[in-house]
Amino acid sequence: MLEQLRIAMARKKLRRAGLLMLTAVIATFNFWPGYLTLLRGPQDLYTLDAGDLEGRYVAARIDIIYDWYAESVRQEDDFATPVQREYIIPAGESSFIGLELSSDLFDAAEAVTNHTVGVQIGKESGPNPCELVVRGTIRPMSDQTRSFYYKVVGYDDLSPEDQQRFLPLVLETDIIGSYPASALLLSALALIAFALPSLGLALGAVLGKGPRQIVNYLGELSPARYEVVADDLDDFYDAAVPADRMRVSPRWLLYENGASSWLLSTNDVAWVYRESCRRGENIVVCSKSEPRHFSKHRIPVGTRWAADNLLGRLSAVLPEAVFGYDPLWETLYDLDPNRLSHDIRATLYAAGPGGAPLYDAVREAPDLFPPRPGDDPPPRHTAPAEAPEAAAASAVSSPSAGRAQPEAGAPAPSPAGDAGPGEAPSPGEETS
Repeated sequence: MLEQLRIAMARKKLRRAGLLMLTAVIATFNFWPGYLTLLRGPQDLYTLDAGDLEGRYVAARIDIIYDWYAESVRQEDDFATPVQREYIIPAGESSFIGLELSSDLFDAAEAVTNHTVGVQIGKESGPNPCELVVRGTIRPMSDQTRSFYYKVVGYDDLSPEDQQRFLPLVLETDIIGSYPASALLLSALALIAFALPSLGLALGAVLGKGPRQIVNYLGELSPARYEVVADDLDDFYDAAVPADRMRVSPRWLLYENGASSWLLSTNDVAWVYRESCRRGENIVVCSKSEPRHFSKHRIPVGTRWAADNLLGRLSAVLPEAVFGYDPLWETLYDLDPNRLSHDIRATLYAAGPGGAPLYDAVREAPDLFPPRPGDDPPPRHTAPAEAPEAAAASAVSSPSAGRAQPEAGAPAPSPAGDAGPGEAPSPGEETS
């Protein structure tokens, strides 16, 4: 059985992993050329021929800037703030192109420009102590910036040979291929966000031993006992018909839901009740042997009818379990789940043998829910006055242990009514 559950869980994880990976590939499909360009790395701007510059992803240490020829501004009220400029720089052996820089590099570009001008007029000598390290892609200039570029360099006054040296290209920084570096970064984060969980699910499917609760539950058994129980579980899994993800037999309960599957022996179930939730109802099955923070197992059900049906199936195989809900039972369960039924009976009859009787919560209280936060607590039961004879008869009778729930306003059982089905009244008792 455990191997079948492990395979089913692995298939479910692999399906989810495949969907996540497919989503990652589709979300980043358009950016793959940029990733490939980034993996190849930039080329040195000064080692490329003039004819090979366009479209290249390059890196350069810029220590010569002649001037700027175009800028973009942001208009705010009556103020124009420059946000981007294009400068003239050397490229290749004897060519010139544009360099696009954002406003945070204006000061550094100004320092390089001043040193270049100083060298040209003889005020500076030696290498430039100021330089810019940039990476980007060389792309054609727009028509507008090209006209500014030609105007600054005096393109029309140059000879045809010199005109060929001023290429209408611009190095756009932080552009990788045809993609902004920020867009590639976001797409890479999206790829990681989908791919890593996908890989985790795939590894879990391959290396997982099965649902954690079932593995831990059976792991408490000795090796010899485990072999016997494993054979019994295999027979149970083959014979029990699943309904609403539940397989039920007089010896085992199994809830199948991938990694959330759980298994309990029917002798290990102390308490069963229903609770309301946003999407319908839950049937809560509480075990005796598991740690308290892991001992409550919830079965989601969509409708009241489905909850009633499942409670009926469970009550048929859990004669010793308590069915129903009372806030006091939470405390009794935390104290000792193995004595829950006994403690509930003692609490109900603490006021005397005439206290409210136990009854089957499945048949007589199908709509009980735990109180929601802020609700008033339910009224407590009080023991009605009884004649001594009726009290003595009630003390002799023994209602069914297990499916217990206090019923507000229920009449005390009569001596004749306490006799089981088909049982004759005790000698000396009057019958009607």
